Amino acid sequence: MLPRAGTDMSRWAVIACDQYTSETEYWEQVRQFTGDAPSTVHLILPEAFLGSSRLPESITGIHDTMRSYLDSGILTEYEHTFVLVERKTAYGRVRHGLILAVDLEYYDYAEKSESLIRPTEGTILSRIPPREKIRFHAPLELPHILVLMADPENRVLGPLIGQKETLPLLYDFELMQNSGRLRGYRIHEKPAFESIAAAFGSLIVPGEERPLLLAVGDGNHSLAAARSVWNRIKSEQPAAAGSNHPAR
Repeated sequence: MLPRAGTDMSRWAVIACDQYTSETEYWEQVRQFTGDAPSTVHLILPEAFLGSSRLPESITGIHDTMRSYLDSGILTEYEHTFVLVERKTAYGRVRHGLILAVDLEYYDYAEKSESLIRPTEGTILSRIPPREKIRFHAPLELPHILVLMADPENRVLGPLIGQKETLPLLYDFELMQNSGRLRGYRIHEKPAFESIAAAFGSLIVPGEERPLLLAVGDGNHSLAAARSVWNRIKSEQPAAAGSNHPAR
């Protein structure tokens, strides 16, 4: 889902909630800049405020704002879509990435995990419950998860970058706080999906011990919270386990 046409995207997009954890003044500046405009700052709980006595009210407010955005048509849904992202930093560097969903059945944050998707750092279990409280009743999710892959031959992103000018442009705007520029290109054709799947498949070395497809870098605790919620749903709704449930 993306904001409808005409939305001020510079006010919509904010930095991940686990940044500036000791600088509440940064987040106050963001709120002053966004005002009442549609913005993801109203949909997240910055970690700088995790110790606030108003935490329950903040979580309730987040859920209410999510429902308000859905009911008022602020968001447009793009079904069966990946997004090729081009980020130009304030220093002129260009980075590319691919926005997609992962199957939580293939992710495990346990210390000795052997799942295809696993963290690059230790998971601090005490960080999961606050995120789980936000996620469990949230009608929307705004992950800031960055997964990494070993792709020295650039099999996954290379072909997509080469044809990006032929892809529909979903957004192109300046990020707030001198954070650079962001472009997003839509990928939604079946042949493209098949090519991407084949490219990912080629990254797994046959016969490799403890094969690793995706290493979770930034945002691992958000993904761990997602896995925790999915486990809870499976325990409460056994029929969901083998389904394509959204929480999965």
